[in-house]
Amino acid sequence: MALAQCGRTERPSTFYLLFCFSFVLTVHLKVCVLLKFLLLYLNRLPAEGILKPTLRQRPDVNCNTMNMLTKPGPFILFLYGLTVVLAILYAFYRLSLPFFNIFQSEALKVLAPLFIFLVFTFYIDAKRKTQLKRYSILAIILFICSLIINPSIKTFIVKDTEMRGEKLVKAIRNYKLKFGFLPKSLDEPFFNDYPTTALIHRPFYYHFDKVINNDTTFIIYTYSFDGLKAILRSNSINWYYSD
Repeated sequence: MALAQCGRTERPSTFYLLFCFSFVLTVHLKVCVLLKFLLLYLNRLPAEGILKPTLRQRPDVNCNTMNMLTKPGPFILFLYGLTVVLAILYAFYRLSLPFFNIFQSEALKVLAPLFIFLVFTFYIDAKRKTQLKRYSILAIILFICSLIINPSIKTFIVKDTEMRGEKLVKAIRNYKLKFGFLPKSLDEPFFNDYPTTALIHRPFYYHFDKVINNDTTFIIYTYSFDGLKAILRSNSINWYYSD
């Protein structure tokens, strides 16, 4: 059977899953470091350009910046929360792709580093009299919110994927009407203006199916959540999901 593919052919790899887990585990520290450098720059810019502070003044700027980070206010927490919620939602997405994803295991894999971070910040606050627990408490709240809206996001992605696939099937049919035969690959220039990938950057695959009444049918498919393969045949209007 002839096979034509668009993009890479492997299923979502373990590398991506490990990346998501480690990313959620370390995103808090990365955000704090980035905010530190950003605030240092914003505080130094007017001083260096206008006042040209002495070396005695600069430790005060560093101290104020560290106080803003260790005792964050609404603005810092807003920036932090925006980054964390995007990281959590992306982790949910990547961790829900493979097979054997049962009992909301992606939620547990995301919650584990957040809980460790919560315990760590409470310990540091008790020792250093800081307010780092504001970060961890906010992260837990955002985790719960993300867990609530995650099913709706997954439903949206599935429906959007099916819509893109149906457009691609129509494009393949238009190709056959124009040239008199089915394309060998979705990489042909004819498909440059058509969606050949699903959200988020999951390629559609395409191959010939069988001959019915002297007409060759074809199949497109992509990998969906829980390791399922989403399949649409050219002679059907319904999607079929299988492992």
